[in-house]
Amino acid sequence: MQKDILLPDEKIINFRKPSILGESKFWLGAIVLALSLVTFVVFSVLYPQYNSTLSNLYGYLRLTSGVSLLNSIPIVPITLLVVGFAYLLYAEFERYFKEFTITNRRIIYQHGVLIRDANIVLPRMVSDVAVDVGIIERLLGLGKIIIRSTDAGRPDVVIGSISEPYKFQDDIIKLVSKDPATESYTPPTPLPQPSAREERSKEENGEKDDEDNGTGKTG
Repeated sequence: MQKDILLPDEKIINFRKPSILGESKFWLGAIVLALSLVTFVVFSVLYPQYNSTLSNLYGYLRLTSGVSLLNSIPIVPITLLVVGFAYLLYAEFERYFKEFTITNRRIIYQHGVLIRDANIVLPRMVSDVAVDVGIIERLLGLGKIIIRSTDAGRPDVVIGSISEPYKFQDDIIKLVSKDPATESYTPPTPLPQPSAREERSKEENGEKDDEDNGTGKTG
């Protein structure tokens, strides 16, 4: 996390990055890589007469290659291989620039590569913290945190694909419960004030006492 976003008296309680196993592009890249292996086996073993290799591509482009092994590689598997690795690299690159941080004062979600965006949630703005764990996420030990705001017009903050999601949820709840702004304030009970009848009764009793003591008599 970039230290310049922290306040002078702010400390990090929990810091997470999403798991690459929760990125859809990672699984898409894995599927493409598996498809590349399947097509290579099909074209090289089951259909050895398949003639669409790099050597044909070189001939079409009027290029030459001195590596005979590369010339015999089928075009389709090698293309799928490059595309699959590209998806994996993109998934890792995108995951690397996502950061979820809980401090002693705020909840911060940073993302973006060239333009760094930071979504900041104050504890007093949190109305609910939910954990969403699907079947696949449960098998992978991952989960999604949904932070709902007290402002109905503000969208929910979704923190996806993190490990130990319930621990992250507990830290958010502890932060919210410690924030004085979220605690209900009970004003002190005022002292009972005497009624008008009681005031008149006190005045009459005071006059009576004065008469009994002789202060009300004139010489």
